[in-house]
Amino acid sequence: MVTNAYAEIAYRQWNYTEAINTWEMAGNLTALHLHTIELREMKLLDAALLAAQSRYSLDRETSISMLATIYIDRNEFSSATELLEISMNEFPHSNSYQTWTRMKSEILLTQANSYSTQGLISEAELAYHASVTANPNNWVAWKNFGWFYYNSLNEIQSAITCFQGEADAAPEIGEGQFDLALMYANQKEMESAIYWFEKAIQFRPDIKGFLLTYANFLRNSQELSKAVAIYDQLVLAFPDYTDAFYEAALACAQNQQPDKAIQSIEKALQLMNPPQLKYYLLAGSLYESNGNNNEALKAFENALTIDPNNPEALQAKARLSN
Repeated sequence: MVTNAYAEIAYRQWNYTEAINTWEMAGNLTALHLHTIELREMKLLDAALLAAQSRYSLDRETSISMLATIYIDRNEFSSATELLEISMNEFPHSNSYQTWTRMKSEILLTQANSYSTQGLISEAELAYHASVTANPNNWVAWKNFGWFYYNSLNEIQSAITCFQGEADAAPEIGEGQFDLALMYANQKEMESAIYWFEKAIQFRPDIKGFLLTYANFLRNSQELSKAVAIYDQLVLAFPDYTDAFYEAALACAQNQQPDKAIQSIEKALQLMNPPQLKYYLLAGSLYESNGNNNEALKAFENALTIDPNNPEALQAKARLSN
């Protein structure tokens, strides 16, 4: 009791080393754990590392996760990875084993992302592969690995394999299916893109971005009737989704539905906050095309309050004023 009181006094006087050594000698695992957390929150990582190492010397198995976390905070990824690998070999039946595999996978993913950003392609590929091997349920690692193959190496089949791994790792969130749809859309493979967009939406109809991206893809592919139907579904489910009304106005205009296009852009103008230049420009264009020059002029004048030098709005104002 006296020893712990002495350690507490030393700690409150910022003599962290003395306090930590005292708690270690007293075998006070709780104090070392709690103060490791506190020191980490205070960004005093040297002292936090000392506390975590002291606890590790007293009880290895229950101290591993925190010690690895401190290493990660200090960007000492090699030390963290080595600690986790040793621990998984030493304690293969530990209740914390899955936590360690997830931590190892996340460290490797961080390194892979860094290598990729630096253009270290071979190193990135190895680190991504190690990350998904360490934890096949790390869907973010599969996602990043897939886009790495697609964007950096142009390896389409490898990217597909990774995105399928992403979908298998967490099918309920729809991200793997959505990434497959995006990739096939980029490849102009219409049928496959539609299949995977609809799969993603089937799993996650609550993600408005999935629906909007799908509708935009259909519109850009000149599947205008299908696109308008998806926009209708989208604005019904998300009646305050401003971007959906704007994009729907574009599709309706292209699909020769001027009245519906104007209704959509007017709803977008009503919802937008803050005002957006492109909304006013589209509104002006739609009004003018429909013969409503007064409303068109107002829309272009509103556009000029945002960008006084916008050439489209200036030309339209001159044209409509005359």
